[in-house]
Amino acid sequence: MAPGIFDALSSVAEKIVAEALERVKELAPDLPCEGAVLQGWAQAVLVEEAQGAVLVVVGRRGQGALASLLLGSVSRHVADHAPCPVVVVPPLDR
Repeated sequence: MAPGIFDALSSVAEKIVAEALERVKELAPDLPCEGAVLQGWAQAVLVEEAQGAVLVVVGRRGQGALASLLLGSVSRHVADHAPCPVVVVPPLDR
């Protein structure tokens, strides 16, 4: 991947994380919440970051009726391997 593309993706990811943290602060101001943009294989990074965590929350991408019944590979891996409880949040119906 070209270096400029990585910088652009990193910038977009940081904006998404910042917006998500702002939303959490609006909805639950007393809830401690952290966000970070990390590099690596998503499953491995999330399980590593779960060490010492109280709870991990991951999203699930629904892709059609059958897929909506199943967990994605990342959410399944994290739910199976994280050392703490994991909440898998389905996509919002729009």
